[in-house]
Amino acid sequence: MDSYWIKVGAGPECPWLTSRRYCRYNIRWRHYPMRYGIWGITLTMAALSACVTASHQTTNTASSAKASKAISSPAFPTKTAASPRLATACKTSALQITIVHTGVAAGTIGGVIRFANHSASSCSLHGWPTVIGVTASGVRSVPAAHVHSTMFGPFVHGVPTLTLKPRQAAEAVFTGTDNPTQGQRACPPPYRFLQIIPPGSKSAVTVSGWLPYANAYMASCTRIEVSMVVPRTDVP
Repeated sequence: MDSYWIKVGAGPECPWLTSRRYCRYNIRWRHYPMRYGIWGITLTMAALSACVTASHQTTNTASSAKASKAISSPAFPTKTAASPRLATACKTSALQITIVHTGVAAGTIGGVIRFANHSASSCSLHGWPTVIGVTASGVRSVPAAHVHSTMFGPFVHGVPTLTLKPRQAAEAVFTGTDNPTQGQRACPPPYRFLQIIPPGSKSAVTVSGWLPYANAYMASCTRIEVSMVVPRTDVP
């Protein structure tokens, strides 16, 4: 026998390799004259071993580079945390204040106050508005009690700080009782008007105390309660 053939590279049918990860190369055969004898076979196998080792190192290096790139370059952009500058408190003159919804149920009467920003710049609202009832004779009630929720909502946790862009709005809910309480034979005269001061402001806007759904003016049987200002989506 004056020559021999040896398989160089590996494929799926290379069980003689310790790992199949190197079996992705195309199988090829190389012809060697027999005159190289055992030294030729030994050198060929050594070369093949070096090729596999180099391939292993190259694969590991590429994998490490990809992993490093994945760590240093996140798939999604991130924002640097910064202290946002809050808009200034909304002035009464920057807001359109109206009663947009009214209701009565189980002795509770009230409605929803909407604060709409009709200025050209953003402003913020935080906390409770001041609500005062005024009778036809001019008698003014004490300011409404601050509550987190009423029978008509909102049903949220915490006291949010809202930034209103132009034409955006926030709301608060006010309620009272239209039934005489213990010791009363009849309720005092109702409130024909409501004076409303936005949170963080000092000047008031006077609106009608008429509640269309109840077909009556705001009752004065008990002290009015008002919620903090919340997003419109948090009011039922």
